[in-house]
Amino acid sequence: METIPVLFTKKEDCCGCGACLNVCPRQAIAMKEDEYGYLYPEIDEEKCVRCGQCKKVCAFQKREETNVPLDCYAAVNANVEQVSKSASAGIFAAIAEKVICDGGIVYGVAFTRNWGVHHVAIDNLEDLAKLQGSKYAHSNIERTYSEAKNELQTGRRVLFSGTPCQIAGLREFLGKEYENLVTVDIVCHGVPSVRMLQDYLKTIEDKHRGKITEFIFRDKSIGWGKNGSAVINGKKIKIWQSASSYLYYFTKGWLYRENCYRCPYACEHRPADITLGDYWGIEKQHPELLGKGRWDESKGISCVIINTKKVNHLLRT
Repeated sequence: METIPVLFTKKEDCCGCGACLNVCPRQAIAMKEDEYGYLYPEIDEEKCVRCGQCKKVCAFQKREETNVPLDCYAAVNANVEQVSKSASAGIFAAIAEKVICDGGIVYGVAFTRNWGVHHVAIDNLEDLAKLQGSKYAHSNIERTYSEAKNELQTGRRVLFSGTPCQIAGLREFLGKEYENLVTVDIVCHGVPSVRMLQDYLKTIEDKHRGKITEFIFRDKSIGWGKNGSAVINGKKIKIWQSASSYLYYFTKGWLYRENCYRCPYACEHRPADITLGDYWGIEKQHPELLGKGRWDESKGISCVIINTKKVNHLLRT
């Protein structure tokens, strides 16, 4: 009898993207937390049929990206309301709105009621706010790769956003290119576990003796930066980066998954069609673009990197 596949031997070899979970024909794989709350795939030996598909679909261990940037832009969404709800300049929201208005579906990251972080699908503008804003923790893909594949096979346009390793996992899982798929990744620092985030939020609740009903990692009303806020007992509490243990350790890079410290996507070869990030330092690189009234730089400016030709039409319509 074939042996049970070994998905990884060291934690640095697994990014937790969930491609193996999605490809398993017997649903024999589940994502389980380790002692620190990081998610890793675990195989149910009784269900496993030893087909090896889970090993073949691992992009992090074997896929080499060849895309290189074709164009790079500084950009701001013209929709002021969408910008106010975004961590940066609202470019993802603008792309998502276009896809939804064309009858498509958008996959991205949202908070759950207990401040979990999961990938979800939306197909209406009323839910777009759920996917806006930064979530500095590892998102659970669950079975959204499989759901997206089903949508693609019907011919529906799909926009899928995530970290670079999640987008690489999606592409390897799909096994072929789809013209009706647009992918967006981010300039990623690395991802802490959701348990760390939840423990941090619990300390805020304990300090203020209440339950958090709203939490924003980067509150645009405070300015374009890494200062957040929480609403507790109806009162808004500002969370300054300099006083936040979570944001401090996140920025220092001290609480990421093991694989984040050897990320193969922290380079010019990107798995997604579009890479988005904050255009920090634009005043040094392109001072000629500022102070002309074309945008309010205090509300954020995005760096938009185009990695494939297939999105040119989308960005110009």
